[in-house]
Order: sequence, then structure tokens, then C-alpha cells
Amino acid sequence: MRVLRNPAWWIPLVLFLLHQLLERGFGLAVPLLDNHLDALVAVPVLLGLLSVERGYLFGRPRLDAATVVTAVFIFAVVFEILFPRWQPRFTADWVDAMLYVVGGVYFWWLVNPERRGE
Repeated sequence: MRVLRNPAWWIPLVLFLLHQLLERGFGLAVPLLDNHLDALVAVPVLLGLLSVERGYLFGRPRLDAATVVTAVFIFAVVFEILFPRWQPRFTADWVDAMLYVVGGVYFWWLVNPERRGE
């Protein structure tokens, strides 16, 4: 549950929610945010929730490096390769793929709970 008390996890979540409010609630278009913010904040938010779940179910909230790297890889493949092939409204964007990596690094260093006694 330390993730939910970590401001570094709340920052991407709040940015995502504010962007959705501006874009969908008020119809305000900010092209740079519209195109890339979700890719930047998705990994830290979702991996933070996975960390909470793992802590609750298994008592080990810290995600290992393999899990974080695998999640980033899956995000990039699904959202930047597979979805654009299946659905014409999705666009493959390698900038977004790199933003998933940035989000994974952000999660690893700032959100992922520290190990105690290691």
C-alpha cells in the first residue's frame, strides 16, 4: 500500500485525469499532450496498481526488473504494433514506445517500493 501513499505515483495519475477532463470534459485540444501524455503516464500508473495488488495478495509489493521490462515491452508491442494493425484509428508511433520506456524508468526509480533488509 506504500505505492498509494507515494506522491510519485499520484503525479502521473493526476496528470492523466486532468488531461482527460480537459480533452473530453471541456473539449480543449493540446496536441502534444493528446498525442503523448497517455503513453508517458500509463506504465507508472498501471504498474503501481499491479504493485498494490501484489503487495495485497503476496506481501511483496516491489516488482522485479523483469516484470517492469516485460510490461513495457508488452505495452509497446500491443499499443504500437498490434492495435494499429487491427484498428485503423490507432497509429503506430515510436515516440510513444519510447515514452513507455521513460514511464517504466520513472516507475522503477520513483514509484516501486524499496526492498527492506536487502
